[in-house]
Amino acid sequence: MFKVPTWDDGDTTTLFGTEAISIVSKPQKKRKRTKSNAKDTIKKSKITRNIEQSSTENSSVKQAAEIKNITKIKKKIEKKRRNPTTEGLANQDETTVVDKVPSGANEKKTKKKKKKKNVSDISKESNHNHEETDFKNNSSVKPVTMLDQSKRQRGKNKSAVERLKGAKFRMLNEKLYTTTGDNAFSMFSEEPNLFDIYHEGFAAQVEKWPVNPVSVVISWIKQHPPKLVVADLGCGEAAIASSVPNTVHSFDLVARNEKVVACDIAHVPLGDCSVDIAVFCLALMGTNHMDYIREARRILKPKGIMKIAEVVSRITDYDEFCKSIESTGFKLQEKDDSNQMFIIFDFKRIKGSTSETSTNDPILTPCIYKRR
Repeated sequence: MFKVPTWDDGDTTTLFGTEAISIVSKPQKKRKRTKSNAKDTIKKSKITRNIEQSSTENSSVKQAAEIKNITKIKKKIEKKRRNPTTEGLANQDETTVVDKVPSGANEKKTKKKKKKKNVSDISKESNHNHEETDFKNNSSVKPVTMLDQSKRQRGKNKSAVERLKGAKFRMLNEKLYTTTGDNAFSMFSEEPNLFDIYHEGFAAQVEKWPVNPVSVVISWIKQHPPKLVVADLGCGEAAIASSVPNTVHSFDLVARNEKVVACDIAHVPLGDCSVDIAVFCLALMGTNHMDYIREARRILKPKGIMKIAEVVSRITDYDEFCKSIESTGFKLQEKDDSNQMFIIFDFKRIKGSTSETSTNDPILTPCIYKRR
């Protein structure tokens, strides 16, 4: 073992086999510290410290603002759950809460996951409660059942049947206006059910009127002595015979009940001068309705009253209508046009024969329906 005088003992030991050599490392040169270098170092450390402080403050402010936003959204969710009638929470609130969770230190990751889970659970629960409350509060929202579908189908079938009946009534009504009384009597004698369809449609139509003309005629008859004999020509269901104490002879194309005699009202089975009152209540329908007027004069006693109730739209000229009636041996006594739908005339039978100017032409306009 040998030793170099300039080496220090014990700094570094190197073994060569069984011998150890001490090696002294060269001392590092120390940097001289000047005033300018010290100032620069202080400035850099201050700048670095300010930057770190500002970034820390900014991040803390951002985190506080984001936490504040999350708190507001949570309050909205709670308010929504307590007040489900308000417009519901959209999925946007949930995603906003999840997206705006502050990113930062590792120790807040678990809290962030819990917040995500709690907010999503709350929003789902509030949406579920909102749907249940809306369903309970909104009575119009009901599940469609097989019973509801069957009711709707029955309603559609019923309306279709009613439309069909209405179409048949219009067809029959127009037929009665455009044919003679004997042809109408033959038609209903062969198919009595057509007469039922006609009167059902007629009754439905009259119900829409403010006043039924039959009711007006009944009230008028009740104001006269019950000993007067009445002939109801075109009686329908014989409402007059069922409502007054007088003797009433009821005639129509089909006998709807035991009070009605089926016949063509141009030829009724009554003797001459046998009744005191003859009534045509919406019954002058055939093209030969002037024959009905003459038949009424035949069965009426002298000074007997013929009462006519007719739809206003069928009479184009009141003066001409009255002149045509008077030419058959009547005199106009009274006219009641107070109703918008129909007009009522009272004619008295006078002595003498029928005027030579009497006409057989129709004096009433037929009801023709528009083709659809």
